[in-house]
Amino acid sequence: MISLREKQKAEVREALMKGGNELFIKLGFNNTTIEDITNASGVAKGTFYNYFKSKEDLALAIAFNDEFYEVEQLECILKNNHLVKDQVKAVMSLTAQVIEKRPELIWIATLEKLKSGTTPWHEKIR
Repeated sequence: MISLREKQKAEVREALMKGGNELFIKLGFNNTTIEDITNASGVAKGTFYNYFKSKEDLALAIAFNDEFYEVEQLECILKNNHLVKDQVKAVMSLTAQVIEKRPELIWIATLEKLKSGTTPWHEKIR
């Protein structure tokens, strides 16, 4: 069972991701400040750094958030495409749709992933 503290931390993280995502769409990544994000999320500026190292780190978390690859979408692709080459084509098509919708987040996430050698789910590669 999840503790109240863990639930609150998850809610703050989600608020920061939602606020950042909305501002990145509205203002663009470069024009959005951490202060903008914390104001939109209803948290103190210092709280941001308890969850993310930087604005780029937040963009990475948003880009790799499950909203881009809904489990149901992937299950449908695997179920309806029996050949591996068709599955790969369908996943690549879905990826292209995601990139077309949010190119700046994918670009930022890719650069951050390359710099750090990590993904949100794995520890540092090396």
